[in-house]
Amino acid sequence: MRNFEKKISRVLSGPWGAGALILTAVIFYCAWMLSGQTPAPYTPASLVDGASGIHIASPGSSATVNLLVIAAVGFLLWMLNRWYFITHSTSRIYIGLYALGVAVVPSLCTGLNSGTVMCAVLVYCVMLLYTLYQRPNGTRRVFFVFCMLSAGTIFDYAYVGYALPMILACGQMRCMSLRTILAAAIGLAVPVWIGWGFDLFSLDALRAPAITFPSAALLSAWPVALRILIPGAAIFTIVLTLVNTVTIYGHNAKTRANNGVLALLSLWTAIAPAFDFAHAASYLPVMLTMLALQTALCLSLRSNRSGYLAVAACILLYLACGIWLLF
Repeated sequence: MRNFEKKISRVLSGPWGAGALILTAVIFYCAWMLSGQTPAPYTPASLVDGASGIHIASPGSSATVNLLVIAAVGFLLWMLNRWYFITHSTSRIYIGLYALGVAVVPSLCTGLNSGTVMCAVLVYCVMLLYTLYQRPNGTRRVFFVFCMLSAGTIFDYAYVGYALPMILACGQMRCMSLRTILAAAIGLAVPVWIGWGFDLFSLDALRAPAITFPSAALLSAWPVALRILIPGAAIFTIVLTLVNTVTIYGHNAKTRANNGVLALLSLWTAIAPAFDFAHAASYLPVMLTMLALQTALCLSLRSNRSGYLAVAACILLYLACGIWLLF
């Protein structure tokens, strides 16, 4: 590896790399606000008719709350890496990539939306699962994880799909048992049961999710830049996840377990929009988060080789999308 390539990896891994990306994200956010950009109208599919979406009447309050949620996700990611070293590095490049990815999409950063809230919930669920390594008796936390997913499903059906990777993640963390499965099942049932018991909704209002594949009609609702960003981010996520998983296969069991949980969520998030494309906006913030973590992990695992190329490709994809939408 040539010296300049080593310098690139060193700069990207250092505080200047993350700082430059966060600064660029702030510039994009200011540009959207100055140009009067507002979130695109979007209503996620929900378990109960009339419960879809998260609405705050004031645009300023909605943008402020959304920024707080985005900051909370960044903080949770930092704590996750600090405690469990999931990127195999102390670099904070993943925070910069996450911030830039969200900032280049005006509908994600200018107002509160279901996707950013779901992103915060899922990152917190991962933190809870990581505490259960080889602890099959930790059923309370399993119950809480699936209870949050079920409660979210009342407002956005995208949550319920994560029940599958989450239960598989319990197997990765070696905490799977009959009690774990029962705790997960009860956690999924309790929010719906409470809502029905308190007459917040009737069972007649419940509806099943509809499978929607990418079509010309659905694609026409998205700007051209986002039609490129969504499949591009999905492909990057899948490729980096598979490459990183193969690389980490030779590490110790705890490292493999942590990476396995991250890989399950990454793959599901990248694949799910293919059969729920009508609500791809719900998955996009989570996808950008998973891509940021997988890119940072790739950079760390290949710091002396070509890991910086993954970061460069990710940044170019985001900048191309943001500049296209801006001009």
